[in-house]
Amino acid sequence: FGQSVIKLSPALTVLDYFTPYNNAYQTGKDLDLGSGGVLLVPDQAGPYPNELIIAGKPLLIYLMDRNHLSHIGNGSDNIIQEVPGQLGGPGTQSDNASFTTPAYWNQNVYFIGNNDSLKMFSLSPSTGLLSTTPVSKDTFIYAFPGGQAVVSSNGLSNAIVWGYDYTTGTLHAYDATNVSHVLYVSPALGKGIKYPVPTVINGHVYVGGNKAIFGFGLNGQQPSCTPPPSPGVNVCAPVAGQAYSSPVPVTAAGTDPTGTVNHMELWIDNVKVNNYPGNMINTTVPLAVGTHSATAIEVGPNGGFIKSNPVAFTVH
Repeated sequence: FGQSVIKLSPALTVLDYFTPYNNAYQTGKDLDLGSGGVLLVPDQAGPYPNELIIAGKPLLIYLMDRNHLSHIGNGSDNIIQEVPGQLGGPGTQSDNASFTTPAYWNQNVYFIGNNDSLKMFSLSPSTGLLSTTPVSKDTFIYAFPGGQAVVSSNGLSNAIVWGYDYTTGTLHAYDATNVSHVLYVSPALGKGIKYPVPTVINGHVYVGGNKAIFGFGLNGQQPSCTPPPSPGVNVCAPVAGQAYSSPVPVTAAGTDPTGTVNHMELWIDNVKVNNYPGNMINTTVPLAVGTHSATAIEVGPNGGFIKSNPVAFTVH
């Protein structure tokens, strides 16, 4: 079962399995199917109500009936469908298609293959078959080993596909009905770790980076703040002498002499709260009742920094 999709009982006995008919060839070429994860498709109408999809290093997308995994075929795979040659691109390990798990939303299946762009395929509920080519795709290439697509939605509306490219440290958001429509690309956060999975909860997106976790929220949740025209830091909130309820809104923007801000730092009561990529801070901070001070620091590309004046405020 080293080159297989396996169905296990609660007691971990093998109930069913699929092994590619040419598994010996694949093993000899280091084309392990298990480099990709299994997507269990939500139950649907049609001839195949219970499907699963997997794409690993072999240059194939495998779609099968999870009630009848078909074991090993003789000269071919006796499964619902195989889609060849649609994932992967030139670059590191170019003969490997996928290292991640497909994502699903509303009869659409999303892949970010190795050295490849985000691609969206349609899954027909009437035939149970996947489109043999993408119905939409992005132009940005996720370098080796590709990326993990994640979907957030409010049921069947407002769906967004998220992808994170660890080589550039950028979070990408796409319209889930047409992934050629790019909604957002984050600032570059620096090279991170392989296989990060964007996690979406309570209106925020979290991504693991290199010794850091990055959190993203909707623009406009707090008042915007304009960077100063000359090198320095503007702190727009909190306002000196004002009283706030916790959590306290904090917005600040910096300008560096070089024209580029590496990141911003927020300090509350002389204790560092966090780093923020780019030249903006737009966040909220939970604070106890009492008097506090906030300081924003912009850090330039060469490590030089400029501090704001401390802003004194109270929390009631």
